[in-house]
Amino acid sequence: MSATKRKGENVKEMEGIRPKIVAFCCNWCAYAGADLAGVSRMQYPANVEIIRTMCSGRIDPAFILRAFEMGADGVLVAGCHEADCHYISGNQHARKRVESTRELLDLLGLGAERLMLKWINANEGGVFAETITKFTEKLKGMKNTPFQNVRERKNLSEVDFQQLVKNTGVYNCLECGKCTASCPVARRDPNFSPRRTIEKALENLVDEIETDRLLWSCLTCKMCEQRCPSGVQYCEFVQGARAEARRINQTGKISHSGVNLAIQRMHGVQDLQQNRLGIIDNKLKVKKKADSKEDFLYFVGCAPYYQILYSELDLKVGEIPNHTVALLNRVGIQPVILANERCCGHDLLWNGDIDSFAQLVGMNLKEFKKAGASKIVTSCPECYRTLRLDYPKFGRFDLEVKHISEVLAERAGKLKFKSNGEKVTLQDPCRLGRHLGVFKPPRDLLEAAGAELVEMEHHGPDSTCCGVAAWVNCGMCSKSMQLQRLREARITGARKIITPCLKCSIHLTCAQTGELPIPREEVEMEVVDFTRYLAEAAGIISPNGGGEG
Repeated sequence: MSATKRKGENVKEMEGIRPKIVAFCCNWCAYAGADLAGVSRMQYPANVEIIRTMCSGRIDPAFILRAFEMGADGVLVAGCHEADCHYISGNQHARKRVESTRELLDLLGLGAERLMLKWINANEGGVFAETITKFTEKLKGMKNTPFQNVRERKNLSEVDFQQLVKNTGVYNCLECGKCTASCPVARRDPNFSPRRTIEKALENLVDEIETDRLLWSCLTCKMCEQRCPSGVQYCEFVQGARAEARRINQTGKISHSGVNLAIQRMHGVQDLQQNRLGIIDNKLKVKKKADSKEDFLYFVGCAPYYQILYSELDLKVGEIPNHTVALLNRVGIQPVILANERCCGHDLLWNGDIDSFAQLVGMNLKEFKKAGASKIVTSCPECYRTLRLDYPKFGRFDLEVKHISEVLAERAGKLKFKSNGEKVTLQDPCRLGRHLGVFKPPRDLLEAAGAELVEMEHHGPDSTCCGVAAWVNCGMCSKSMQLQRLREARITGARKIITPCLKCSIHLTCAQTGELPIPREEVEMEVVDFTRYLAEAAGIISPNGGGEG
């Protein structure tokens, strides 16, 4: 019996069989080994779903997480022996990806042992059968994943388009064109025009808007809103239009195969128990529950996950929570840390997945209530915007939310900065700046830290976006924006570009990798997270990342 035939016969039978294994097998060796096991009638459990792929190096972490999201108990990635890869180094890439994905599974609370990597040759049918048998026995001894009884959520929340047009001030449009003239995307893509989208909305051309791929090109940076004389809330209009587009299965081009969004959806499962507390250094002072209304709850965000996903950039964004807690401790704040905090849902919301976002809101609100906190501090601008502006629309939310820069600026004297006079420039994140108007606190803190702040040509309310929003439509347009921003930073003569946003850090650093269309020396720039820079300036960590000085 061939592997293909066996797979087809077992699909329906497997619905009630546990544990369920999804096996990604490379075409040239592992799949051939599975096929040999079938035609040789070798016995192994009938609980494996084999997915044939050209190379094990093609298996993205998003594919593995998707398998678990759809109810798999375990995932096997099987390929050629490392010296025999038909694509030279594909299985070496597979090894790196599997290792990082195991870290993700541990952080998610599923356990790294649910993901297995095995090299199987074309003539090793017995090895394939033995691998499945042993993997099955191991999985039988583990508890069920929280995803097995979860039905895939469809975005069923309908958007009243006419009400959306009314609520976002679209009827006030004067057709002056300032939105398109100021849009950083429209300057690079002549096919994209906020004004044209608004005209379609006024003409009630709903189908054209929902099916237009350019709907997902908007960065929702609010540059157009800032310059609109009529107060049209274009970003909120786009958010609502995307939700309706998603309901008819229209989406943008998701970056990194959708691994970021997959993690966020997985956070929305009720019985998920993450291993989050381990990310905080045990030398730091934190609480599990608030003692009084004056206590802050620190909303950590997705930094620990991004550290795993983008470790090749050597940004160490996973250290942001520790730097933040250390700075809070220095000013006398012992924050509450949630053991099972869920993603805020920012990216799901801006990708139109309203139902998944609402699920996350409900779970986080329960966690906030149990913690007894009345104030939240966050180091992530997107978490800040989402908690402060979006959560109140989806549930009872009466907590005070502040960004770490606001909290520290009020207590800057306690940080005991060691001035170094270093010349730096600042990248203002869209969510922190134009969305919430927080421009002064980061600058006050850099000044207090003794830094010489030199502003880029576009700064403050006029600051340029890092080029990508909500992990959607990252392409040549985004790269162009990022390189232009880095060029601006270089022109200032600053040694470093400081940003309070981990995504700005990721995108601006990523833009400097690989081949560039311009001389590297024009854009090469060290990107430093805001909390890291302050922690170094306060002597909490040394410049090389060591402990307190």
